[in-house]
Amino acid sequence: MDNRPGAGGNIGSDAEARSAPDSYTLPLGTVATHRINASLYKNLPNDPVKDLAPVSLVASSPSVLEVNRLLPINSVSELIAYAKQNLANVEGLQCYTVAAW
Repeated sequence: MDNRPGAGGNIGSDAEARSAPDSYTLPLGTVATHRINASLYKNLPNDPVKDLAPVSLVASSPSVLEVNRLLPINSVSELIAYAKQNLANVEGLQCYTVAAW
């Protein structure tokens, strides 16, 4: 086990992409490391689609998009429009994954 946290999973994902293709290194990727980070980081050290190959689905967890009910937002498109118009107010926006066992 080689736990390499940091940069939203990019450090560990890059270590996997650069490792020898010898079947001894098996990463546990997430939606962040394989999809979301490509839209958040300008210069990713690797391309998860080209540099990594999926083997199996290990687990899944639901993602929930929520906003304060006092905001005038009722859809994803309204959230995007609001964020573009109120950039200073959404700088602290955070994303959470909800998991239940």
